[in-house]
Amino acid sequence: MIVVIFCLITWIGGFLLYFQHRVWPNVYLGSIPLGGVRIDALPEKIDAAFLEFSKNGFTFQAVSPQGTRIVILPLFIASQKNPDLTRPFLFFDLSSTVKMVSEAGRPNGIFQKLEAPFRQLFKANASKIEPVFFLREDALEETLRHRFSDLEIPSQKASFFFKDGEIVVLPEKEGCSLDYKEAVRQFKKNIKELKNQPIKIKNIKIVPFLTEKDIESSLPLIETLIEKRPDFNIQIGENIYKVQKQELLNWIEFYKENGKVALRLNREKVLPYLTDIASEVEKKPVDARFVIENGRVKEFQKAKKGLRLDLEKAYFSLNETIFDASEKICFLNLEEVEPEHTISDINDLGIKELIARGESNFAGSPLNRIHNIKVGAKAIQGILIAPDEEFSLIKAIGEVSEKTGFLPELVIKGDRTIPEFGGGLCQLGTTAFRLALNGGFPITERVPHSYRVIYYEPAGMDATIYQPHPDLRFINDTGNFLLLQTKIEGTKLIFELYGTSDGRKVIVSDPILEDITPPGPPEYIFTDELPPGEKKKVESAHSGAKAKFTRKVIFPNGVEREEVWYSYYKPWHEVWLVGKEPEPENEKMTNE
Repeated sequence: MIVVIFCLITWIGGFLLYFQHRVWPNVYLGSIPLGGVRIDALPEKIDAAFLEFSKNGFTFQAVSPQGTRIVILPLFIASQKNPDLTRPFLFFDLSSTVKMVSEAGRPNGIFQKLEAPFRQLFKANASKIEPVFFLREDALEETLRHRFSDLEIPSQKASFFFKDGEIVVLPEKEGCSLDYKEAVRQFKKNIKELKNQPIKIKNIKIVPFLTEKDIESSLPLIETLIEKRPDFNIQIGENIYKVQKQELLNWIEFYKENGKVALRLNREKVLPYLTDIASEVEKKPVDARFVIENGRVKEFQKAKKGLRLDLEKAYFSLNETIFDASEKICFLNLEEVEPEHTISDINDLGIKELIARGESNFAGSPLNRIHNIKVGAKAIQGILIAPDEEFSLIKAIGEVSEKTGFLPELVIKGDRTIPEFGGGLCQLGTTAFRLALNGGFPITERVPHSYRVIYYEPAGMDATIYQPHPDLRFINDTGNFLLLQTKIEGTKLIFELYGTSDGRKVIVSDPILEDITPPGPPEYIFTDELPPGEKKKVESAHSGAKAKFTRKVIFPNGVEREEVWYSYYKPWHEVWLVGKEPEPENEKMTNE
């Protein structure tokens, strides 16, 4: 009996010792078994799985009365000039995934540890972990629509228009559409299971709910409105907008509810109109902003309340008023919007000294990129970060468009080249990441670039950002306000945070590069924008690498927080645009 107990204890001890630094048994990442893999080998193993999942692109197929098409989408949306805009529409968060897998199924208490070997003997308590990822669903859906939209047949509900004072009714038409959102959902399911399977985009028959007969039976509603409805005004504060009768009538549509036909305003026509007039009267709230001058904090921008038009409320108000012939004007009210930071007494901020600094070098950048870096840096200058607040760089920068002063760059989406804003903003992301590292702040979101970029050397200390994700986020855990200052010295972008030091010390090691890998063969993207067969190089090749560095934060009370940061840079091949032939190899049409 003693021998049996001794053997049992030895077996349990050996089991626990063996898996002390290994993934717990019966743990899966999607459909991939990882039980028994050493923890230190896990990042490379998981990154290889991510690469295997995406290396051959993603296949989508659609069938409609218009024909059949198969499209293979590459992972990357490529930029002709700016590496900030060359990004995958699917991001895997390697660090978070590694953490979840390494902790999965692992027992905590002594009794759990004692029974764990027996549970594993019978393969109980399997742990299936989903990879942590961010999918740019809008970019994927937009690309699918571009590649497949000509297979759809638009439906048409019965409608009417005015011609020479007479009402002309257009009959309904059946159509068919493709369910892109369901395709994206299926793709997300594939990602969670790490199974790259072809996705068939479902065809949906569309039967118009409003028929020619419905409209003809309800024409008296329109005729009555024409007779009684005078010209109409919309008033917002002191601003008056006159709506001509013809324009008003063009907004009106028939709809069916509980089998009855009635009139209402067409949302798709009215909301853009309301958005346009809102842009003339709305005012964004202004946060208090501060600057360091001669070692002192100075308020340079006072907080101001904003005004906004609630578009939904405005639409419903307009919809109610328009069909009341006795009403000649619709009054719309602006709502006040409070600024986030309204602090007026700068003596209470606790901003006394330099807390952290981060910098990066954008030497060699094209003019548009330099312009965008300056605009982005100005947008976040003087921002206050409250105690325990999670700072979001995407939120701080705000809208990225021509309206806010940014310049576009050309990117490749599918087989076309279009202008897109945001080139240069990853310089801000990288600088903010280094700022947060050096300040010892908890970093809650950071995604490295997919391949090495010269602007962000040394490799491993970069961060990519793109609205709405990935973002660069960190938490102000100093207990006091922080003041962000930005400046440009030559080709260096510098971020500084001022506040009150809590005495923490931060030690960040230099990155170590391993596993340098050469780029693969060139990728060819077929496009209609070049003559058939003509080639144009839009991306250069880059070697891949694995980067690792450590950060240790030592607090005055003796508590230490140590982290290891990994970045995996894929070898990046050359990318060429190629003039599309009449029937490209990866996209064929057949009529059925």
